[in-house]
Amino acid sequence: RPRYTCRGYNSKSMKTKIKDAPLIHGWMTPANKRFRKNFIHLARRLPEVSFLDAKTFSIDGFFVGYSVGSVVMRVRDKTGVYVVKSSIDGARIEREAAFLKHWWSVGVDTLRVLALITQTKSFPATVEILEYIPTGTTEEEMQGKNKLQVLSLYLMLGKTLAKIRMAQGGGYGEVVSLKKFIGQYKTYGGQVREIFTPNHIRQLHMHKLATKEETQLIERAIAIVETDAQRGRSPVLVHNDLGLFNTFGIKKIKVFDPVAQISHPFVDVAVSLIWASFGSYPAQSRVALLKGYGFKAQDALILQAVLYLKIMERWLWWLKRSKSEKEALSWIRKTRSLFNTAKKSILSAML
Repeated sequence: RPRYTCRGYNSKSMKTKIKDAPLIHGWMTPANKRFRKNFIHLARRLPEVSFLDAKTFSIDGFFVGYSVGSVVMRVRDKTGVYVVKSSIDGARIEREAAFLKHWWSVGVDTLRVLALITQTKSFPATVEILEYIPTGTTEEEMQGKNKLQVLSLYLMLGKTLAKIRMAQGGGYGEVVSLKKFIGQYKTYGGQVREIFTPNHIRQLHMHKLATKEETQLIERAIAIVETDAQRGRSPVLVHNDLGLFNTFGIKKIKVFDPVAQISHPFVDVAVSLIWASFGSYPAQSRVALLKGYGFKAQDALILQAVLYLKIMERWLWWLKRSKSEKEALSWIRKTRSLFNTAKKSILSAML
């Protein structure tokens, strides 16, 4: 399953910090825990396999606060300060690097990938070396900004999403070919049905997050999106987690940390609308984002279908990864009105 994060806008605890060791959560696999615990020993050897200068190389520490799916470090040498990122899933790091580079080629301002070291027997980890931005994320930097300033950021985020949709791919889901950017499924439905397995649907019912009637609309929502694809809208390289916590900058937005997949372009719009619901001005932020994207009213039903599916997907993930069920339910409540609106749109289209 993809890695998603759980963010809140007004929590001081979410500030990024530097620690001597990476975060290790109880739900992680034993292999992932070992990888995280031992990574610093491997990281000390980075000058052997990269441009980093061995004599002046040093490790400042690990970023914690946001990092869940990857190990992220700050390092330095005589040439500068850099971010090092790795994961027990080396393919994920390769996908991220490829997506960031391709987005850059179509005009998206991204964190620059300075080096990609692929796993070998002598160096058993895949590692990215990225440019270091000495500020907080856009989300951190926007604290204390007035309403107009906040909405201008969402307008910029929408414009960024519009640029991302220029990076077209083929198929849907996890990438099976980085040379041609091809997803593992032929259809959007194939990608979505992997998420909504019978077990996951039972969880939605068991936790009273969705009724049987609501989960029966999953297939209808898929059909709406697939009809749009058949009419010619191509799948693209989606970020799949683009909130202001995954960007740097206030005057100009720089993108990082994608959950790299191929999917319908409205997937990114839906995810960003979900995260906008956690801000100080949720409804107005969503309007600004759609304005920046150049969203057309004629596509409203398609977006609502994608949003319907993406919200339930997030609900399942929040239940699995939150600190408590109470915390997960508090996030779910913030997106319940979005879900209800999407459901009404789908039902109305069936009349």
